[in-house]
Amino acid sequence: MVRARSVTLRERVAPGLAGGMSRRALTWIGLAWGWSVLWILTFHALVTRLRGPDVVRDHMATGGWEDYLLLLLVVPWLVGYHGIHRVFRAIHPDAPPAPSGLHFGPGLIVGWLLPVPFAWATVAVAGLLGQGRVDVHGGAIVARKGLTGPEAETLLQKLADAPLPYPLVTTVEALVVSVMLYALLRAGEEIGWRGILDRELAPLGPVLSAVVGAFAWAVAYLPLVAMGVYFPGTGVGGALALLGGLFPLGLALIVLRRRGGTVWASAAALGTLTGLSGAHELVLVGGDARWQSVFGPVGGGVVIATLLALVARHGVHGLFAFADPGAEGGAPPSATPSPLPATSGAP
Repeated sequence: MVRARSVTLRERVAPGLAGGMSRRALTWIGLAWGWSVLWILTFHALVTRLRGPDVVRDHMATGGWEDYLLLLLVVPWLVGYHGIHRVFRAIHPDAPPAPSGLHFGPGLIVGWLLPVPFAWATVAVAGLLGQGRVDVHGGAIVARKGLTGPEAETLLQKLADAPLPYPLVTTVEALVVSVMLYALLRAGEEIGWRGILDRELAPLGPVLSAVVGAFAWAVAYLPLVAMGVYFPGTGVGGALALLGGLFPLGLALIVLRRRGGTVWASAAALGTLTGLSGAHELVLVGGDARWQSVFGPVGGGVVIATLLALVARHGVHGLFAFADPGAEGGAPPSATPSPLPATSGAP
């Protein structure tokens, strides 16, 4: 009896590589990357004109863009990506409509809730790695505000007298307020990256398409490091840290989108996670923000550990399987995966 030969990784990937990425996929990546750079240059020029070059240089080195949240959020995520969708359809009128349907179900709920344990697990791991001292009584907030003496004592007393611990308040705000605001703002982004691009990369296969899509999305954020929005004043090291956090996160968002059956599952995850992006600032005193942030390599490590645990249960191709039966050109309906269980631990 002749034993059937197992299929190698190269043989699995080769058909997708031979076909290459479609022109529509390359068009989307080019438009998104181009918009990222154009937006940063325009934003830099506008703030320079309004506030002067000295203020811009200071913000690029130290952060402090909070006064420009409308320009940082509404323009790129609410207006910009919807504009990219229109340009994409104008270049490729044969492209199917963007997959933007909202489907309520377990996948959406998992996307909404899962960032909570992920964010606090990242903070805990960063503390265990020596990136800051854990202080849940307000010391981290006092230190970051630079308060001393009576001012520090007053703030600590207010936090002690509060009816709920402030980390819990922040978590509730992220689940109730931030998710509604940021999920809506980032819906265009998710419809593009996890909707349009994921569909156009489907010929590469479920795994390679996820890797390419996650990497392309992470690269689109690197100009924000140069502007000081993420990890200000850290240069190349900050860019690598952001890439180390966003690339695994991009893989997790693709899993959420595919297994949840809607781009709103990943949009809800990004909404909650954005609300918790400053969790480390609430409880960690000292340390390097690049290692404390949910968007840094420690956060990426938590995501990778979770994905590996899921791979052990579902297998690589089972975890990254396309949600739509026809996404790979005719996968049987029985191949459609069930939503991720709510107890899986991280997005």
